[in-house]
Amino acid sequence: ATNFSSITLWAQKVIPTTATSSPTPSPTTEPTVATIPTETPTPTSTPIAEAKSLAKASSTATGVSSPDRFLQVKADNLQTYSYKSGLFELNIPEGWTPTDNSKTGEAIVLWFDPTKNALITVDIFNAPEGFDNDKMIELLKNFLKNTFGTKPGFFMEDPITQSDGSVQIVWGYLETIDGATDRIQGNSFIETVGNKVSLLTTGVLDQQFDNLREPMTRVINSYKVNASVPLP
Repeated sequence: ATNFSSITLWAQKVIPTTATSSPTPSPTTEPTVATIPTETPTPTSTPIAEAKSLAKASSTATGVSSPDRFLQVKADNLQTYSYKSGLFELNIPEGWTPTDNSKTGEAIVLWFDPTKNALITVDIFNAPEGFDNDKMIELLKNFLKNTFGTKPGFFMEDPITQSDGSVQIVWGYLETIDGATDRIQGNSFIETVGNKVSLLTTGVLDQQFDNLREPMTRVINSYKVNASVPLP
C-alpha cells in the first residue's frame, strides 16, 4: 500500500512510492507507535503571508482508525530550491527528496518527506489557447479526479479564489496501511503566470495537518514562477 501511489501529473506517470506506518502493535504494546518524534513549529511573531492559505477540509474524516500509528512528518528548516533553468523556486523542508519528472514542454518536480506520508508537487506547462478562469478551474478538477478519483472516500470541495488570483481546491481520500487508516488532506492551487499554467499541490495526513499547517503554508507562499524562462 502507498499513500501517494501512481500519481499522475498532467500527462506524466510518476514513479510509485512506498508510504510507511509504524509496526502493528502487539496486544502488550501501547497503540501509539512513532519512530519520528512530533515537532511542533516554533511560534514566531512574523505572520504567515496571506496570498495563499492552506485550508483543511470542512467535512469530518470518516472511516479513520489508529491514524496515530503513521510516522510523524517533519517540515522544518525550509531551504530554497531553484529549478535548474530558473523557471521557478520555492522553499522545501530539509530532508525532503526531490524527483524531477520533467519532459519536453512541461516541468514536473515532486518532493516526498522521508516517511513518504507527505507530498509537494509543481507542474508547469503552456496555457492552452483561450484559457480562462472557468477552464482553469475545470482543468484543476479533472487533474484531481484523474489523479486521486479512484481512491476510497475521494472528495473535492468547492474552488476558492485566493487574493493573488490563483484558485484553490481542497481534496482528500482515505488511506489504509498495515491496519491504520487516516485521510490524506490535500490542497491544490492553479494559476496562470504569463503564458504558462502553474499547478502547486501539497498533501499531508489529516491527523498531522494542524502541526504542519504553518510550515506548509510558508512553502506555498514562497513559490515563485519566472514566466520569461522557457519550459524544458
